[in-house]
Amino acid sequence: MRKELVNIRKEMEAAGVDVYYIPMSDFHGSEYIADHFKAIRYISGFTGSAGELLIFHEDAYLWTDGRYHIQAENELEGSGISLMKMGNDHVPSLEKFLSERLKHGEIVGFDSRVVSGSKFDSFADVLGDKGIFVNYNLDLVDIIWNERPGIPMKEIKQIGLGKSGQNYKNKIKALKDEMKAADIDCLLLTKPDDIAWLFNLRGSDIDYNPVFYSYALIKDDETAPYSVRLYIQDPDSALYLVDSNVGLSDYSNIHKDLEELPEGSQIGLDFDYTSVKLIKSIPGACKIIPMPSPATKLKAIKNPIEISATKKIHIDDGRAMVRFICWLKSQFGGTELSDAEKLAEFRAEGDSSVTELSAAEKLAQFRAESSAYIGASFSTISAYGPSGAVVHYAAGTGDDADCCDGDVDVFAVGEHNRRLRSQGFYLVDSGGQYDGGTTDITRTVALGPLTDEMKRHYTAVLKGHIALATAEFSPDTTGAELDAVARAHVNAVGENYNHGTGHGVGHMLCVHEGPVSISPREKTGTFKPGMITSNEPGIYIPGKYGIRIEDEMLCIPRGESNLAFTSITCCPFERDAIDISMLSEKEVNYINEYHSNVYEKLAPLLSEEERQWLEKACKPVK
Repeated sequence: MRKELVNIRKEMEAAGVDVYYIPMSDFHGSEYIADHFKAIRYISGFTGSAGELLIFHEDAYLWTDGRYHIQAENELEGSGISLMKMGNDHVPSLEKFLSERLKHGEIVGFDSRVVSGSKFDSFADVLGDKGIFVNYNLDLVDIIWNERPGIPMKEIKQIGLGKSGQNYKNKIKALKDEMKAADIDCLLLTKPDDIAWLFNLRGSDIDYNPVFYSYALIKDDETAPYSVRLYIQDPDSALYLVDSNVGLSDYSNIHKDLEELPEGSQIGLDFDYTSVKLIKSIPGACKIIPMPSPATKLKAIKNPIEISATKKIHIDDGRAMVRFICWLKSQFGGTELSDAEKLAEFRAEGDSSVTELSAAEKLAQFRAESSAYIGASFSTISAYGPSGAVVHYAAGTGDDADCCDGDVDVFAVGEHNRRLRSQGFYLVDSGGQYDGGTTDITRTVALGPLTDEMKRHYTAVLKGHIALATAEFSPDTTGAELDAVARAHVNAVGENYNHGTGHGVGHMLCVHEGPVSISPREKTGTFKPGMITSNEPGIYIPGKYGIRIEDEMLCIPRGESNLAFTSITCCPFERDAIDISMLSEKEVNYINEYHSNVYEKLAPLLSEEERQWLEKACKPVK
């Protein structure tokens, strides 16, 4: 059992609470969080980006989704914490589990600064009639975490109209139009990416996400001083970032200003991203209007300048990916995988020293050669063989050890850093933050001979990817309906994948962006022209391999009333993994046209050796 779990139970006893709740969140409900807020990692050792932890005096439970089931099983071993696999049959929701476990008069404790209003409401729905009490001002983690990192406060920078395409005054006007339509006179923004977008500012308080910890309060009263107020951690250093129409306040002053809202104010806020602490700061004489953030909706629809800049950096990103794959294949007997004699000779001499970590580092080097490159948009998933079956795998370091997993013989460097070999699949899911846009791409690369099953599975994933990429749909089509278009081809070979098919992507912002996704859970959200989404079906065979193919796509009008997607990613598919017999004529034409477009854009940017490799990778598949 982890000592951190023992220590927090001592504090629970001292505080008189029966169960303590910890979400994977910060003061803003962010998906990615700074180290200061990684309380679940500190207590449990679980390093995934999504989870909720319930700690009782005698037992503890962690809920996480299908992306992290395998990872969590490994990381929680010996921790004293049981894994609750969300999405699996007979696994209750956290709220249902609480309602069945707690007794009348017992007390739930949590830190209200990191619990959203919607989560609090879900607790109230199941616990309200049971006489359960809540102590919501308990940060027990801070008491036991002696070397807890501070909340970041890094430099904030402006981005120009050449990248943003719209000044902040016009964005605020659009927001105020949304406020009038919602009949509210005050709007609280709590999502850092909404605020960064609104003011054309960028920061680096959260790894991989060019945002800064902040709040914004917008009042529909032009006579009031500073009807728009921005709350950041060091306002004095940021005076040059905004003009005199915007008031700058200290980050912590948001609570006081909410407490001083005039009686009768109607304030709109997003309960999914507004903390209980903030909500309880609003006077009872004000009317709270729960609503999705209108900034999130406006931000998702990219303007022509944002789209143009994004397309340009995808060419830079595609060049890096092609150079990387060409280099990688050259480490395993050359790029002609069909030359069986050459491969056999190479394997007899011994495999490359390339590991999952060193491959990821090499890819980062290729990306960094672009003058527009700023950094990664998330931690690269570099996964060989069985590692690829872990959806959000993270390579690590350790001592050399031989291992054999399933049908794929692998050499492992430590527990989580496999050495790549000249056979099977290597999956790399990566992306970049550029001065001009944000990228997210996954390619599954054949490093040598593949089984018929591998080719069948790869082709099924590719068929699902193409089906979504070529879909034409009405504007009222939901993300769940689009998800089914891609998933059907994976289901057709008896497989499924425990994640959504697509997520929104920000512009020089977060790689995961709302409000719409392509997922079985997206029952209401619909697409609009200008939105950018990923397209990433997959198949994962535990102990063997993982396959995922991911592009970014732009939503565009089609005909008089329909919508469609166009891919903006520039990187060939793995032709050596395709079973041509499974493809329709339409699918063959799509692949050939896609590859022709990739070659046309990237060939002039490559060395002669790389160009020759790309020419072979992009030649017609049939």
